[in-house]
Amino acid sequence: MKIFYNTCCLMSIFALTASSIISAVNLHENGTLDEAEYKIDTLLYLDFPYLIIEGSRQGVFGNVPGSVSRIDGGELSIMSPISANEAIRSFTGVHLQDEEGAGLRINLGVRGLDPDRSRNILMLEDGIPVALKPYGEPEMYYSPAIDRMSGVELLKGSGQILYGPQTIGGVLNFITADPPESTSGRFRINAGGGGYFSTVGSIGSSLGNSGFNLNYLFKRADKIGYVGFDIHDINGKFKLDISDQSSLNLKLGVYRETSNSTYLGLTQTMFEGGNKTMC
Repeated sequence: MKIFYNTCCLMSIFALTASSIISAVNLHENGTLDEAEYKIDTLLYLDFPYLIIEGSRQGVFGNVPGSVSRIDGGELSIMSPISANEAIRSFTGVHLQDEEGAGLRINLGVRGLDPDRSRNILMLEDGIPVALKPYGEPEMYYSPAIDRMSGVELLKGSGQILYGPQTIGGVLNFITADPPESTSGRFRINAGGGGYFSTVGSIGSSLGNSGFNLNYLFKRADKIGYVGFDIHDINGKFKLDISDQSSLNLKLGVYRETSNSTYLGLTQTMFEGGNKTMC
């Protein structure tokens, strides 16, 4: 980004024109003169400093109006977020409300909008709406797992209207990894207190102009805050390059979650059982 300062310090004040001075002198000597016959013209000309900021965006973002924020795979590897909330909080102008402490469901608001159930945000995965009924029931009761993502994008401004309904607050797009050029795989294990355990593995390959990427996520916890959960997430992504600028993609997924969380908060049983702290 380049910043150029162009300061023009030119300030001219013309208090009286020559004709106005002559008229004023004649008025003083003759004693009487109608006000309509003379006018004192005052011209004030100010040229203030101005600032020009030039910048550029890479790739398709150069044609997107408004604000665009992105986290790529390298940044996600450094963050190693347990939930998507940790990654999204790095964006400016967002308001995240934790529901159960485990990040199973995202409550996201942008620029002061109500974050409840992310109803004012269009949430996508690889450009496809995550909500089952994005037009009639935009409330989010499922959020994609950040563990299997290779990037996250957030669009704010007039540019998001192109991508679907419920975009008054913006568009949040989760990006999964494309098939690798050669056969490769990865495997990661995380563990922590409260019986937390997470493992994700993937394998993919390409042959000619086609490729695939398969991944499996298993995630569980006995007690994070007041929540215990057990998640199985299987996804397959198949890609066929039609030309240099277009491709055909097919995604298949199976998601199964068992959890004792509720968006109503603590139940009476939870409260009496001593789990009174919501993380």
